[in-house]
Amino acid sequence: MNLDFVRGMDGQAWANLLQSVAVIVTLVGVGVALVNGAKDRKPAMRVAASDRVAADERAADDRRAADRRAEGDRQHTREQAQQQFHIQQALRLTQLVHEGRPDNPSLQTAWQVEIHSLLSVIGESAVPPMWQRFMVEGAPSTGDEASRREISEFVQQLGR
Repeated sequence: MNLDFVRGMDGQAWANLLQSVAVIVTLVGVGVALVNGAKDRKPAMRVAASDRVAADERAADDRRAADRRAEGDRQHTREQAQQQFHIQQALRLTQLVHEGRPDNPSLQTAWQVEIHSLLSVIGESAVPPMWQRFMVEGAPSTGDEASRREISEFVQQLGR
């Protein structure tokens, strides 16, 4: 390679040459960085997109789980309210059975209607013998011991 032009260069020419070489090296470096950046950006964008999809799926799963828990809580609350209502009805039925049939004929009808109403609310499956005695056979003349026992057992079951 012929480098004769180098011998005749003064200091300013050397400085200009070095600056030109530095600019060329910098431009090549910037070009390489842009090419590498473009290569790295595509996988990074794919990873970011998959991360967003995964985060959306986790959020949807969390919402579904929260909805299931809330529905379970609502169901439990409904069951508790229903049980509380049955307890109140059973306690009133207990009171009526323990008091027995009143002597006054007008009160007897009210007593029988209330017992029928309470038994209808509580249901045949909860107190079948009592249902048979009061709803099918008609009310006994007084609050009998079997009815007292049965309704007491039912109240105890509800309390558990």
